[in-house]
Amino acid sequence: MFLLPTVCLLFVSAIYKNGSARELPVAVIDHDNSYISRMIIRSLDATGAIKIVDQTNGGGDVQEYFLRKAVYGVFEIPEGFEADVKHGNRAVVAFYKSSFNLIISNSLLSDANNAVRSISGGILIQKMQSKGFSYQQALVAAKPVRVNITTLYNPWYNYEVFLVYSLYLAILQVILAIGGVFLGNQFRKRLLTEGHAPFNTLHLMFIAFIGSSAVITGNLIISSLISRYLFGVIMPGNSLYAWLLIFLFMYFLFTAGNVAGMLLEHREMAVQVIIFFLTPAFILSGYTYPIWGMPRLVQVLAEISPFTHFLRGYVTVAYMDEPRNAMYQTGILLLLLAVALLLQALVLYRKRRSV
Repeated sequence: MFLLPTVCLLFVSAIYKNGSARELPVAVIDHDNSYISRMIIRSLDATGAIKIVDQTNGGGDVQEYFLRKAVYGVFEIPEGFEADVKHGNRAVVAFYKSSFNLIISNSLLSDANNAVRSISGGILIQKMQSKGFSYQQALVAAKPVRVNITTLYNPWYNYEVFLVYSLYLAILQVILAIGGVFLGNQFRKRLLTEGHAPFNTLHLMFIAFIGSSAVITGNLIISSLISRYLFGVIMPGNSLYAWLLIFLFMYFLFTAGNVAGMLLEHREMAVQVIIFFLTPAFILSGYTYPIWGMPRLVQVLAEISPFTHFLRGYVTVAYMDEPRNAMYQTGILLLLLAVALLLQALVLYRKRRSV
């Protein structure tokens, strides 16, 4: 319960260490081979997401570049491109991109649009300056409407900040729940075969609480140290309340596994039940795809999943720095669910002993 979560965190953090998609290989087919076309190529290559790995001045099948050159995009500049620009005609740069991976596709599209717009704006400003406009007048005329964009909660567009903790918690919930199954199975054997009294039952529950708290706290300390000092991942919001919320969620999961192990006779069946309910939790949580875009039945299943409510509270605390509402709503809900599970288990034990 300590080694496996640590290995998983190291593995997931290493995958997203770069933060975002950078230097994605693309090819350029430049039929014009002019000054402006070369300027566009240099501008594209200077972006963070694009890295030109192949450039030709002649023909070529675009599909062959994707199949043979292993690129994610192909830019094609037509013949007569510079002449169209100088004569005021619409000049078009064709961009073929693979959208099989939406993250890569969106990164390429964003940087390609920014590079071409910068070149287009620069050309327009030069033309207007040649007609007697000042640079400031030309700049306003070229871009009369300006949008000021403020990015909140993850201004770095960093996938390490966005995904590492959520994936780690999704993995940790399965590990702790299965660990709770094994512990609950041992309790079951003692309670039902040795005939312990109710007082001893509560005593075992207290031991389970202390043990689970130690396991969860240890994992949280290890994960925080690894994330902060090894990979530099910092929670933008209130980390103290975020850790408290994570602790409550993990305690609920450990308790759920514990109860499943005590109620089901076969340990393997209890593990399968836990995995069946927890495996799709991350997909249904709405973290990578909005719940409102899912079918109605799936939305109902998503709202039943505790992981969905936990992630909402976690994002509110760890990223939006609003701990009060999240702790009242999500934290109390998780604590009540854990207590309800334990009480239900106690009732079932007493009924079984009285039979």
